[in-house]
Formats: sequence, structure tokens, C-alpha cells
Amino acid sequence: MKMMIRVTRAISHKERLLAYLLLPLIAGLIVIQSTVDVAIWSPTAVEDLVMSMPLQDPLWRGPGATLVQPETSGSNISVDSMLALTPANRSPTTSHGVNTSTRTVVKLEIENGQRNTELGLIDPSTPELAFHLRNLSLQPMTSLAPWPNITSLAFYDGRFYSGYRNQMMAFTMMIFVTKQQGHGQLLLPSIAQKDTYGTNRYIPFAALWDVPHWNSHYPTLPRLVNYDPWLHDQYNLEASPPWFLKDNHFQNADGSLLTNKPVRPHAFGKQHHLMAGYMFYAKGRGTHAVKGGHRNPLEILMLKGALRPHPNLQTTIDEKVLEMLGSSASSGAKSSDYMTLHARVEPDMQRHMVCRDKKVLNLTDIFEFIETKWKDPPVSKIFMPINRQYLEKEGLLDGAGPREKVNWIAVENLKSLNRARDFGLWNGRVRVYEFGANSLAGTAYEKKPSTPGALLDFFIGIQAKIFIGTEVSSFSHDLLATRFFRGMMENYKYLPEGIFEWTPGNLQDPPGFNC
Repeated sequence: MKMMIRVTRAISHKERLLAYLLLPLIAGLIVIQSTVDVAIWSPTAVEDLVMSMPLQDPLWRGPGATLVQPETSGSNISVDSMLALTPANRSPTTSHGVNTSTRTVVKLEIENGQRNTELGLIDPSTPELAFHLRNLSLQPMTSLAPWPNITSLAFYDGRFYSGYRNQMMAFTMMIFVTKQQGHGQLLLPSIAQKDTYGTNRYIPFAALWDVPHWNSHYPTLPRLVNYDPWLHDQYNLEASPPWFLKDNHFQNADGSLLTNKPVRPHAFGKQHHLMAGYMFYAKGRGTHAVKGGHRNPLEILMLKGALRPHPNLQTTIDEKVLEMLGSSASSGAKSSDYMTLHARVEPDMQRHMVCRDKKVLNLTDIFEFIETKWKDPPVSKIFMPINRQYLEKEGLLDGAGPREKVNWIAVENLKSLNRARDFGLWNGRVRVYEFGANSLAGTAYEKKPSTPGALLDFFIGIQAKIFIGTEVSSFSHDLLATRFFRGMMENYKYLPEGIFEWTPGNLQDPPGFNC
């Protein structure tokens, strides 16, 4: 016996909630094929739409995700074409009344008592599950709760590594891919950030960033959501990579679902692929760049403030700026009356082989360039985001070992940094400040301070009247891009020949990172 019922009008919000409660009772008798609250797709139209959407990442090449097991005895349903791995979000509205590009395709058929649905979405099969899905669907847009009528994507590796800004490049690419593949949500546990150069432990993304504020930009940006054991039942919080795996396939915890690719949630990527993709994009190339090589509007929205620090961390940022400008602020100076100098002279930069002709490894030279460029100080303070711990690791002579093994560049740079901190520049008229990881003592971030410290430095750096950075650093480039899209155009770069303007007035986009 084979039966299919096609509904030819949109289902109202009340009808959908009622369906969530009644479907478990009528499953096996009636099949509803619809997009929740929006449009109804015939099987032919759904399959045509699915096959017309190419997937960009090599992980998803092929006919799509197929149900591997279990199979109902006697069933002869072909699921390979019917359950192709699809971008699931293409409808004009959601049940939350927000204009969006989200569609939810639910294709149900009954044959020999077997019902099949698109695997990326959960079909309410019990009253308990129907009630749970209904409650999720009623959560506000700014909440971290996942919605059941749009699919979720997860970063396949389950966490980001490398330095702070490299992690953010990878995150940016995950946002591009989430939108490109048509998903409405990105799974928060999969994008935890490593406390690189510090404890090397991982920090939840939502502990660093204001996720409710980010989610307020849905549907332009995908929502960032928590794990749900029903909606994301192939995701294994205890494993690395975080999936329930069996014989090179993906299953859920009880083994009742087995697919050749993850679908609950969908998955994408390796970090080195994301990094390479971002570098390609930053040069104005690839599918994510806008025609003409311009920046993607999603990234521009992020840089303008959609992605902002967690309120607790923002409070610390504000306190440090006030600490730096305290005396001048009380005399009426602007809160931006300082210069951010990103002197990338830590020991690891000495060993990087790329763009050697653009490097300046001697901090004293950089200070002299600045004092030559401006005979009189243009600001009252200088803020230096720098990894002092890394510099001290190779720049302190105590216990350094044989003389021939001493990193003398690091030794000299540490001395120069200490002189600037203790005595200032321009003959002491301008004080120099550092913050970073050491400034987080006594805060919620003190136990994993390195990445939060870099984030703090980044957002203090954005606010400065003047920024000086280097072409060889992703941190400098990202800080430059953020300032550019916020209309802060007094930006310079140091090169072996001196200080040069970095954002002349004729630019449409900030320079891309090419090192």
C-alpha cells in the first residue's frame, strides 16, 4: 500500500502546533507533506530543487546523505534520491514571523508501514517529543534554543584551534557556508575556541561573545544555538570528533539512525580548509566574495558590530580604556584619544617565512619610526596589544642556557618594551599601556586568559584615534578591516622604510591579508 497526501496551502501557526500533538497519533494513516508555515512542495518540485543546489565542500560531493540502516522488513522505498542531503532553508517566512530565506521541506511517504522524512529534521513521533518541539519553536529569536523547523550545521572538527584571529577567520567561513548551504542555525558546542598560547584548553563560544545580540540579526545571519539531544542526535558531546560513528557512518546514540553523512546536525569542514578559504576570499576571489572582489555583506555586518564581546568581557574592556585615559578623560579628552600600535615582534614572527620584505622585527626601530612620523605626539596614550608572555619566554636571560642559543632579538625587544612601558615615548610625554591576558586577573576569564585577552586587546584597539599595524599579521588586518567599516580611517602600517598610510580615501574595501 502506498499513500501520499499533498497539502496545497500554508499551515497556520496554530495548525502546526496541533499537528505536533496529533501527528504521533495518526502517523501511519495520513502523511502530510509541507513546509512549516510557508509553502507546500510536491515531491517532484522538492527533488528538482534539491538537485539544482550544488554543494561546494568536497565533504558533501555525491548523491547526498542516505539512510543506511535500519530498514523496515518488506519496505522497498528508495531513499537515496528522496533523502538527498539538502540545504534545508529556503522559505519566505518562519513561524516566528521573521522574514527569512528559510524553507523546511518535510516529505513523508507511507509504504509497507514505513514513513520517511528529510533526515535533517525531526518528525514528532511521540506526544513527549511533540511537546518538546513545540516548546522549542516558541523560543524567541534571541534565545540560544534551536528551532525545530530549520536545520542546523556544525563545524565537523568540533572546536577551533590556532591564534585568536585565525579562529575568527574560520568562524567567518563557517557563517558563509551555513548561509550558502541554506541552514538557519550553527551549533555552538562545535565552535568552542582554544585558549592558544595560554592554557590550551577550550572556551565555550557563548562565554566570549554576545550570542543573543548576534541572534537578533537572524535571518541575515544564522542563529547560534545550543545542542539539543533530539534535534542533534548524531552529535556526541563526549567524542572527538564529536559524532556517533559506526563503520565510517554516522549514527545516533541508540543506533536507530545510520547515515553516510551527518544530518542531525549537518556538518562541514576542517579548520585548515576554512583558513585557506578565507585567505582566498580576502583576496577578492571565490564564491563568497562579492562581484568585483568586494567584502561579503555578512562579514561587513559582523565587523560593524553584529559580533561583539560578551557583556562581562565588554565591561572589562570599558574599565581598561577608562584606566588608560583616566587623568585625560577627567579633563575632557575623548575616549578614543590614544594610538593602537600592533608591533608584531613576538618570537614566532621571527620564524615565519612569508613576507619577509615587509617585516620589522626590531621594536626599537618601530618606536623610532613613530617619533619621526609625528614630531609632536598626536595622542595622549599608546596602547600596545602584544603577547608579553611569549616575548618573555625567549627574551628573559635567566636560565636561558648557552649564549649561542639565546634569542637576542627577543631579548632586545623585551628591553625596548619595558623601557616604553616604564618611561613612555616622546621623552616621557606619552605613556604606553599593555593589557591582554594579565589584565584579566580577578575576572571570570582569569583561568583561561590568553584568547579572552587577545579579544580584549582587539576591541580596545578598534576604538583608538590612530591605528598602526603590519601587513604580516592577521590580527592587524582584521583590526584594520573592522575600523574601516566603522568609518575610522586614520590607519597606518609600518614597513622597513618607515610609517605609511594604509587606508587612503579612495578605497572601497580594506586591503586583504596576503601573507
